[in-house]
Amino acid sequence: MLHEILLSLSGHPSPLFQDGVTKNGEFPMLSPSEKELLKKIGRLSILHQNIRKTIALIASSHSSPICKAVATTIESYHLSNFQKKILEVEEAILQRDSAVVGAYNIVPLATIVTEFDGWHRLMEWLWEATIFIAPSKREPHGCNGPDLINRLRNSAQTGFPDIEDAAIQLSKVAEAAWLRQLAKWVLYGQLPESGSSDFLIQPGITENRSPTQYEIIQQRRPVFVSNETATSILFVGQALHQISSRSQENSTATRVKPRIELLPAHQKMLSSLRLPISSPHLSESVREIRLSLSRNILQKLLPVSEVIRLLTLLREFFLLGQGEFALSIIREADDRVAARTRQYEQKPGKDGLQGLVMKDAELTAILTKTWTHLSSLIGNDDDDAHDLLEMGRDLITLSIGRNTNNSRKDKSTIDDPSSKSHFSNFILPIPTSLDLSITQPFDLFISQSEIQTYSALNAYLLAIRRGHMHIADLWKQSSIRRDHPTPLGPPKSCTTAGQRILQKRRERSHARYVEMRKVWATCHAVLFLLNELGEYFAGQVLPAMWDDLLAYITNEPTSAATSHSTLSSRPPTANSSQPPNILPPSTPSQQPAHDPATLSTAHRIFLTALSHALLYTDTPFLSALTTLLHAIDDMIAQIMRLQTVQRNMDLEEDEGVFDAMENYVAEAAECAVELDRARKRVDSGARAVVGRLKELSAGDGLNGVVSGIGGIGLGNMGVGKIDGDGYRPVVGGKIEWLIMKLEFGRDQEDGEWEED
Repeated sequence: MLHEILLSLSGHPSPLFQDGVTKNGEFPMLSPSEKELLKKIGRLSILHQNIRKTIALIASSHSSPICKAVATTIESYHLSNFQKKILEVEEAILQRDSAVVGAYNIVPLATIVTEFDGWHRLMEWLWEATIFIAPSKREPHGCNGPDLINRLRNSAQTGFPDIEDAAIQLSKVAEAAWLRQLAKWVLYGQLPESGSSDFLIQPGITENRSPTQYEIIQQRRPVFVSNETATSILFVGQALHQISSRSQENSTATRVKPRIELLPAHQKMLSSLRLPISSPHLSESVREIRLSLSRNILQKLLPVSEVIRLLTLLREFFLLGQGEFALSIIREADDRVAARTRQYEQKPGKDGLQGLVMKDAELTAILTKTWTHLSSLIGNDDDDAHDLLEMGRDLITLSIGRNTNNSRKDKSTIDDPSSKSHFSNFILPIPTSLDLSITQPFDLFISQSEIQTYSALNAYLLAIRRGHMHIADLWKQSSIRRDHPTPLGPPKSCTTAGQRILQKRRERSHARYVEMRKVWATCHAVLFLLNELGEYFAGQVLPAMWDDLLAYITNEPTSAATSHSTLSSRPPTANSSQPPNILPPSTPSQQPAHDPATLSTAHRIFLTALSHALLYTDTPFLSALTTLLHAIDDMIAQIMRLQTVQRNMDLEEDEGVFDAMENYVAEAAECAVELDRARKRVDSGARAVVGRLKELSAGDGLNGVVSGIGGIGLGNMGVGKIDGDGYRPVVGGKIEWLIMKLEFGRDQEDGEWEED
């Protein structure tokens, strides 16, 4: 019996422990207490067998080297120790040790069970760990390495010393395997060949996929790797990959030599890490590698001047710093839509509907004409402007919006706000976006998700500018604002018949003026609102924040205007808006230049703060603004329709030009009703926008949207913590200033928007 028990504990099948329990009646000589004792031994036997079988399955089919290493350690260390314990008990029995063997050489079964009491909890935990690792129907490939690391770290905090020791020991094995993967990436810029799916860095999945674009997979990030550390890891490996690619293209050893010289120092930094890995120590090691790489190689690969050049491009064209670019692209888009509409009117029907769909070639033509118009405005001596324009021609494209739901999202970067509202379909009937092709070495500084944020902000600002332009264009329609053509004049107006005709036309014009008075009042109020909103964004928020970012990048002292914007809620006066710099321009900077990774982090913080300052993260405001802009388009369309109907009515009444197929009187009445409804929607939308601005100004809906931009609430914006000397964005404007202007404009107009 003892021999059978020890053999079964060693992992051999035994009839004593079928299904882990003894069957009733099969061993009549066993007492109930002995059967209960055998159940405990049987459970250990079954666990031992199952663990070994599962480990064999993991070794043969699992793709993760981390999981394989942990499974191998369980077998070679823990199961080996269990086997040694069995041999120790067997040796004690053979040597008749009094601790095991009693009087008359009797070995009590309870003593055998007691010898293995310390193994029950540990073997159960090892069995759960192997089941977690092993492939299953739910997970055909088994768990991944980072999930196993996180589970082992959690198990080390259960409070049981034996499980804690085992979990820590297995964590060291798993993290050592993970460190080998990390070393491959941060030392050579290469993804691990074995088990690359375990690593937190993966090739990016985009429509314009490039082999040099990588992204962070949050599901593969171990718990000891913070978001900031993961971003640094991505930056270091991507930079090394670019250096290696350039070296192969140039076929020279001069570019490879600095990287080889830095390799021993970087290896020493990684080897200094102790297991289990401490998150602060890992962050410090990765940071040292990043700084070493940046100071010795990357600042030559991506100098600050190139970063400023790229930022200037984004500022001028994506954030509409170049006002003529916005005007030109809106005009060209309107002309293209008008041409398409005329084509559809000429050939209506099924084929005509297909003609309304924009094609990529037409979008390219719109952007090409925009570049041509901008080029004509630049003087021949302005080389910088010409260079920036050529850079824009090469990198910027206008494309049809495509679904990006299948692409993996990097949660460490800025969340894409484009899903909160739809501003991309205002310029053209189809969703369009302004995109930037990220080329080397700019991908060291900016990511695709940040370009998507710029595209979303560009569509947002363009929609506001377009609404303002279309409302302002109504004042250019002479036939709407005044009598056009001119009223009947002498000598015909001096006759009796002419006076009757003139009086009739004047009464008709006066009636139309009265009907349109509310419409013009609403148009004027909305024009003022959009003008002040655009001026607040383009004249206060963007310039101050942009200048502050450039001052940080170039290590220039912050101007007093920037400091004033964060300390005072009072609007700047003519004297305070442009104060002198703290230091003369010729004073050289005493601070060392920032490395590309630091600049990239500062840019992400800036972009997040800018989205908040532009109110692009406030969903109620975006909803109200979108409704207003759509209502403006509807109202303008109704005005133009009414103008056409009234012109045809005048031809019937004055010139006798009749159309038997049309009833212009009924259509004019219908247009007047629809126009009044559209006007009320515009009025309601404008009041909703102003009301939301007042809520934000009062702080009811703020929630860190504006107050946090000064550096307090950035942790909630998705950019993590800021180091003591890290970039802290400032706010160039206050919503209170905007509300003050709107209130002043309301008082000047002698009342609010009309309550209907």
